[in-house]
Amino acid sequence: MATVISTGSGILGYRLEAETAYCEALVERLKTGHAPFQDAKDWKLSQRWHQRLVNYTLDESTKTRVEQEVYKNILFYYQQVEETCKQRTWQTSRPQLRQVRIRLNLSRRTARAINLVVRWTIFDQQLFAALQRENFPLALTPASQQQLRQWQAALVIPNRRIPPVQMLRSGRNANYTRLWRRLNERDWQAANHETHECLLTASGQQGKTLQLIDVARIPKQDLQTIDQLWIQFSTDQQGIPQFGLSVQSRIWQQVRAAKKENLEIFARLVGWYRINSWINYESLDYSLAAEPGHLPALPYMGWWCWVGGMQALMGRMSVIAQNSSGPGATATDATIGSNPKPA
Repeated sequence: MATVISTGSGILGYRLEAETAYCEALVERLKTGHAPFQDAKDWKLSQRWHQRLVNYTLDESTKTRVEQEVYKNILFYYQQVEETCKQRTWQTSRPQLRQVRIRLNLSRRTARAINLVVRWTIFDQQLFAALQRENFPLALTPASQQQLRQWQAALVIPNRRIPPVQMLRSGRNANYTRLWRRLNERDWQAANHETHECLLTASGQQGKTLQLIDVARIPKQDLQTIDQLWIQFSTDQQGIPQFGLSVQSRIWQQVRAAKKENLEIFARLVGWYRINSWINYESLDYSLAAEPGHLPALPYMGWWCWVGGMQALMGRMSVIAQNSSGPGATATDATIGSNPKPA
């Protein structure tokens, strides 16, 4: 049922709701490495926010006008913050930015959210540029380290918010800073989405859907980077990792070793198959209460998830584990090609 409120309070309430909705959408887009849209009409708000805004009884022309005005102000504030951060004048410009926020009638919460994401985005851009220049080393040169320290000081980035460069290595120019941040924040859902994007970049198939043949193109170094990031941030106090490609691979190998090479058994163990049916992608459990190996998962579940990429990933991770165990290992990438029968 629509919310029945007076016109004046309706517009004010709608404005506050619209500001929160568009700020949240902008922040999430920046976190995924994309530039914000230039117009409010280009955004597709989440179902949650769409429903909340629909509940207001204002006429559509008023809603459109309010949304356009709110987003225009949010975008302008974002651009001001981005410019000051790029010029390394964040600290000295904060009083001026506060006046900009007040003039635009934006809340402190909106400003704080934009301030944080822009500062971290700018720093991550500088970090990734340094990694690219030096071909993703285990340690950056002193000159690059000094430059990043200057950016850190200018943007007031705490040490706990800086990814260790040795954990971001890539053989295909993939950017793992965003994955590190999502995992560091324990935002498992965003991290799962970012993992798929990283796999596509590492396979040379950006903007597409991961296929079995694409997995063979992913450098070993990138698979290890993705796995180690998931392992680090999902390991409990007993030192047992909950998520990661290697966790999934070990479970699959245990199923095979028991002479039960049955995809349904594996899917049940990792929580992808419940009540005699594959779960939908939307039904993934983004919490540490999920089954071991539940994440990461490709954005299409069921049999196609397996033959479309997870099977190949398990094969590659098994090869990496065996080759790392010593000179006597004889496994080859030929294991990637074997297709288990659907359950």
